[in-house]
Amino acid sequence: MNPAQPETPSADFAALVGLDWGHGAHAIALQAGGVTAPETSTLAHSAELLHRWLEQLEQRFGGRPVAVVIESSKGAAVYALIERPWITIYPIHPATSSRCRAAFRPSGAKDDTPDALVLLSLLQHTSTACARFNRTTKSRARGGPPGRGPPQG
Repeated sequence: MNPAQPETPSADFAALVGLDWGHGAHAIALQAGGVTAPETSTLAHSAELLHRWLEQLEQRFGGRPVAVVIESSKGAAVYALIERPWITIYPIHPATSSRCRAAFRPSGAKDDTPDALVLLSLLQHTSTACARFNRTTKSRARGGPPGRGPPQG
């Protein structure tokens, strides 16, 4: 690995997704392999729409692995992601993304689409520090997300 360039999981995944789960709508930042600019979109808050979007994602990438970073390790969105074996979940602690958001926007203003891009950037640039979600234990794997030490235990 070249220390000047961050390691990215792009080679391991067909796409990387930053998912900012909101109360009314959810922002998505998607970086497909081999594409320079990320795509952004919004998804209305609905279990049916989330499942439809996941089905479209699976079809688009032919069931190849997709990495999804989200500010949670539990809840409806995470449980919907767990059902898809081709998705690798990277739960990020909300404080971590909040610190990154403050670095990009000193006002600290929360806005869903830019937050999805911050989450995507965290995965792109700190993937080796991000802990994958363990489907068996339904918790983060050892290692912890960026900005925190490994879980004690």
